Amino acid sequence: MSVTSELDTASTCPGFEGNSDLYGLGIRIGVYLQWYSTWLCITVDPETSGETHTANALFIFAIMVALLQAMSNQSINNVEAYLMLQICFGYLLTLLSIFGLRLQLLHPYRAQRIMSSMLSFFARRNEESSQSKSLISIENIDMESATSIGMLPSLVKILGGLADHQVTLRLSELNNLKEGTLSWFGVFWRISIATIVVITNAILVFNSVYPPLPTDGLCRGHGFVFMFTTWELSGSRLVFLQVVAVAIAVVFGLIASIIVTTSNQLILFLEALAVSDFILWIFKTVVPTKLRGPILTGIYRFFFMVSQALKSMQDPTSIYQPGQAVSLYALFSSGARFGNTEKLVVPKDTSRNSTPKGWVVVTSLWHAWIVGATIWFIVSVELNIRWNKITGVHTIESTGQLIPFVVGVASFIRAKHKLIVLIIKKQFPDWEKLDLEITFIRTTPVSFQIVEIEEKPKPSNLRATNLPGTCTI
Repeated sequence: MSVTSELDTASTCPGFEGNSDLYGLGIRIGVYLQWYSTWLCITVDPETSGETHTANALFIFAIMVALLQAMSNQSINNVEAYLMLQICFGYLLTLLSIFGLRLQLLHPYRAQRIMSSMLSFFARRNEESSQSKSLISIENIDMESATSIGMLPSLVKILGGLADHQVTLRLSELNNLKEGTLSWFGVFWRISIATIVVITNAILVFNSVYPPLPTDGLCRGHGFVFMFTTWELSGSRLVFLQVVAVAIAVVFGLIASIIVTTSNQLILFLEALAVSDFILWIFKTVVPTKLRGPILTGIYRFFFMVSQALKSMQDPTSIYQPGQAVSLYALFSSGARFGNTEKLVVPKDTSRNSTPKGWVVVTSLWHAWIVGATIWFIVSVELNIRWNKITGVHTIESTGQLIPFVVGVASFIRAKHKLIVLIIKKQFPDWEKLDLEITFIRTTPVSFQIVEIEEKPKPSNLRATNLPGTCTI
């Protein structure tokens, strides 16, 4: 079927009543404003990246919960599900970076720095891969008391080593690759959300059980989507979308595996946090008093596997002792920096001019991709609604639409405020010495002027002397 005939067929379909609580006008405008404000905020103020990523990740998670619930109840058709997934993929492919590498491409200086960090990271890992060190130290094992309770010497060494171990991890090595304002738990959280989106997309294109769409004349009830042109969700078009869904799943699986592999030391470290205090309690309380004989076999196998995992960790610089889990949990829940942070606004004679023009081109292309992809997803959502003649989603009436609409408008205003402040700071480098002077005279309009605050002379330490004809105030 040609593109023209597909568009003509779409024009003959009767349409259907949409769900305004899922993709009403207020929700869509809120999403679009949030898209723009997020891009503006993370560009002009990189320190807000962690905050914006958390908000956007929770927003996508809420969309996916609502979408999966509607799909399980069969209260949403394939066109509506496709529309909701377009919003989620729009965030993931433009502004919601999982590991934070894409955030570094927003500014030439940061892009140059992250590339240097990546090259140093892989060079160091290749150089040190052959130098493995065991992180399990076994000292002062009381073999005599262990024999008295009937435990095997090898089991005592395993449990004793795990109870009194020192697990070490080079955090700076991994944090140089991760954007500093993003937390490690946030990385794993966004991987989980992206996995849900990718799997749901595959289910959408391969599943054929949806509420039927209206049919009339040439309209066969398959629905239409935007893919640069009008596509009917059937035949070769649907097969193409299925191939794309599989390709997305494969590519994302590779990226996620690389991130998880890069973070394997951190994952093993968190496993050590989870079991360390439990191991200490088992070894010093339960084993000597309650466990005997064959029961120890299962414990032996479990802790042996844990010990082997801990031994695979290498190159320590920071130390974990049992009982520090709370502090380290707080560390992994926040963005940790292990080096100097860069400033977006720098003097003209410093690092900005030293950044190669190639990186300026790279960051410009990345910003162009963000703008172009955002426009594409917005056009896709709006044309999907128009071509399928979805009604009831073009007004802002329900409370469910007002909340995201107000949030989007507030985010837009906040982003504009940050941009205005940045422009003023750039125009007036001595920001702390400036003040806003307001002049009000009855016969003239109110005037606003930015003036420089004059520094008051410091009081002299000399003792004042009253002279004839003078007065000391």
